[in-house]
Amino acid sequence: MSDKYTFRSLVANTIKLLTENRISYVVIGGLASDVWGRPRKTLDIDIVIQVIPEKSEAFLKMAEKYHFKFNYPNALKQIMNMGMCRLFYGDYHTDIIMGYSEFEQGVFTRKKKVSILGKNVWVASPEDVILYKLLSNRPIDQSDIGNIVAAQGGKLDVGYLKKRAAIMNRELLRADIRSNLDKIISEIQR
Repeated sequence: MSDKYTFRSLVANTIKLLTENRISYVVIGGLASDVWGRPRKTLDIDIVIQVIPEKSEAFLKMAEKYHFKFNYPNALKQIMNMGMCRLFYGDYHTDIIMGYSEFEQGVFTRKKKVSILGKNVWVASPEDVILYKLLSNRPIDQSDIGNIVAAQGGKLDVGYLKKRAAIMNRELLRADIRSNLDKIISEIQR
């Protein structure tokens, strides 16, 4: 693998793609968990972007110019069917999620600019990172949530968490998000 393809260069190149093309974005996932909780090793970036479906083809063509690799027809199909795709960069990758839902639109109003690996980057609020982590609710997500709660504690906006969990339950038809959030809130309030 070339020295060009490092995690640091993945972050820099992803942010460059988005900022140079004036695409609104917000970092979620493990990298955002590092900001609000405790750092851990990650080989990818999870990013929500605001690109309308009709501009998906143009977005993918831009990504190719920034040395991302992917199967163009498959990536376009994934965006159209699932609202997301994966862009490869050496051994690393960026997961792109199209921010169409009411919940995701709200995430953009609360994003924070922070420095990550020497780059100014828009990151989801700690509350929104927790909510995204509740969607997957894998062991690593549960660990990230615990680390964010431990680091942020009483600074978390519990009212916002409850309101957004209700929206997610309604949009996704998943009551487990709110019930898992209630467990987290009981930890915060101890």
